[in-house]
Amino acid sequence: MDKLQASSQSKKTMSGNDEMDQTQYFENRLKYLAAEKDKGENPYPHNFFPSVLGNNEDDPASLAGRIMRKGSSSSKLFLYDLLNNGNIKIQVTADASKSKLDEAEFARFHANVKRGDIVGVTGFLGKSKRAEFSIFSQSFTVLSHCLHMLPRQKAGRSNIWVPGTPRNLETYILKDQETRYRQRYLDLMLNNEPLQIFRTRTNIIKYIEKFFDDLKFWKVETPILNRIAGGGAARPFETHHNDLNMKLSMRISPQLYLKQLIIAGMDRVYEIGKQFRNEGIDLTHFPEFTTCEFYMAYADYNDLMDMTEGLLSGMVKELTGGYKIKYHANGYDKEPIEIDFTPPFRRIDMVEDLEKIAKINIPKDLASEEANKYLISACERFDVKCPPPMTTIKNVFLLSHYKDVPRYIDAT
Repeated sequence: MDKLQASSQSKKTMSGNDEMDQTQYFENRLKYLAAEKDKGENPYPHNFFPSVLGNNEDDPASLAGRIMRKGSSSSKLFLYDLLNNGNIKIQVTADASKSKLDEAEFARFHANVKRGDIVGVTGFLGKSKRAEFSIFSQSFTVLSHCLHMLPRQKAGRSNIWVPGTPRNLETYILKDQETRYRQRYLDLMLNNEPLQIFRTRTNIIKYIEKFFDDLKFWKVETPILNRIAGGGAARPFETHHNDLNMKLSMRISPQLYLKQLIIAGMDRVYEIGKQFRNEGIDLTHFPEFTTCEFYMAYADYNDLMDMTEGLLSGMVKELTGGYKIKYHANGYDKEPIEIDFTPPFRRIDMVEDLEKIAKINIPKDLASEEANKYLISACERFDVKCPPPMTTIKNVFLLSHYKDVPRYIDAT
């Protein structure tokens, strides 16, 4: 075989039969599995025991993961990219000279290993000719066959970095938005960024829990199904309890139960849990979402501001190593903005700054009917919808969050 043919053969192997019709690919995989079963082989081994990878060459290694890319230089040498635990890529080398199979069996076996298969590999650690961290396999077992062809992909560099993971991690990019949102498992399988976001979320939850645990808060769970949806202003999802013949709502906020726990004598409580609001949906709003809500007896809003400042600044420092982060507010193709969480945070007066932003003059006595009527009128002017009861506090809150009220940013 000349160099051109070898290169062509290698590309075909690397693609893992991606040019084949998807239906035919699926049928071929089913036939292969049926043939294996007819031979008495179990195509789905029930266990495998991966070990913690060592740090030195020639250390024994045992690894399980999904094949993301496959290549070969000949029928005697196959190279695989394995993705382990979602985001750790390692190269696996399968050499016929190190296998227990004879050359014909080795070539036939690896011809039926496809991209997307989950495999278990044992061998020893080493470096490839390109100094790439690799496992040189001595045994190679397909643990779960991927019956469907993975979407076409290309290698790229991750735009997101999570502390504790390699920088500039090579990732496998699935670009089609329809596929990504309709089949999220493919998005997670082929795109590294969502997995890194999952890792960041896990680290955030752990930090929040430790933060409140260190302050002697009780971590609690309160009911999701309620006769009263909660203390927030939102439209709930409703359901029916058959045994009690009762209409119930999914909570829009846990605050009523948390306040009852404070009354009962649990001075510091917090809950991280799901809320449900039967309202609009877009890329930044979803009918179900997670919140952290906490209550502390004998404290005021100044204490709350101190705690919030410590929680946010400490979390950013813990996760990133510093207080400043870059945020791609307008997409990765635009310049990121820098957000500085260095304490102390600037503190503003809500009513005073709302007056500056919206160019309004709220009556000083917020408890007066005059103030309430003025704020109702201001909401109407900005077309802010305030569901009943239209209290003064609710009007101030909605005005301060409304998208068309200019945001006041003090550069100093």
